[in-house]
Amino acid sequence: MRLRPLRAQRGMTLIITMVMLVILTLFAVSAIRISGINLRIAANYQWQKEMEALTDSAIEQLVTTSTTFDNAAIQAGTAVDQVVCADGVVGAAGSCTVGNPQIGTVTVPRCLSSNVAPGYSKKLEAMSPDDNEWLIKSTATDSFSGAKVTIYRGVTVRMLANNCPE
Repeated sequence: MRLRPLRAQRGMTLIITMVMLVILTLFAVSAIRISGINLRIAANYQWQKEMEALTDSAIEQLVTTSTTFDNAAIQAGTAVDQVVCADGVVGAAGSCTVGNPQIGTVTVPRCLSSNVAPGYSKKLEAMSPDDNEWLIKSTATDSFSGAKVTIYRGVTVRMLANNCPE
């Protein structure tokens, strides 16, 4: 068996080492880019969930107010949308401050249908309660990330008859 001279093998080791170094560098760069993309995906998901929580909170505030649905402005069709501030408080337009900016809106509840409440008859006219189905829409947009959320909630409210402006 004949061996090659030592001089013929010196350059090949350097070439193989350089190729391996380039391949490892490409793996490292792609791993860094993938982790950056995953971080942005997780951050966007977090912003979206925060906006969903704020819109849900706004709807809950609206629903727990007893005058929300039994309102002369809704009956007359003159009610206006309310705003959602960054701290989650719902109020009239212009109620948010510089340190607590407006991030969204809650639309005026819309009555979809009205049915006589179970156990009552329509013979009592205005005294019999109705189960009214209301639709509430809330939107929020994060100014930093651009995450935007729109949530629709249906609510059934038992009210006196003829309080559903369909």
